[in-house]
Amino acid sequence: MDARELATFTALGLPIVICVLVDDSLSLIEIKQRSSQRPNLGVNFGGPGLGTDFVGLARAFGGHDVAVADPAALAEAAKAALTHDRFTLIAGQIPRRAYDGAFEAQAVRASQGLSHVTVKRAAHKAWPATFPGVWPTDR
Repeated sequence: MDARELATFTALGLPIVICVLVDDSLSLIEIKQRSSQRPNLGVNFGGPGLGTDFVGLARAFGGHDVAVADPAALAEAAKAALTHDRFTLIAGQIPRRAYDGAFEAQAVRASQGLSHVTVKRAAHKAWPATFPGVWPTDR
């Protein structure tokens, strides 16, 4: 997602729901750095709240904005978002290293020639671990 998409949603009046997993770092790049024995370089935003202000970004483009940090708040925000007349951006705070271990199964499955759908399931393990029962893991 980038700002151009938010501008398009606003211009077209699209009531789309966006959920961004906020971990205050570039975690997927960091995982690649660690897996290749490279130092952690240029991936940390300096701590909680020092990364992208997704709530402010949504507000700046005329959307609804919600920050959540637990499953109950996420469920409530998602339900409310479905009633809005313009886009809603839900910023879901997750632990900084929530993705750790999520891609090991992906690499094994890919090496066995399994479908991208199976691999995609492995890639989303970080979300249900943080918000159990909320992420649709059957996709």
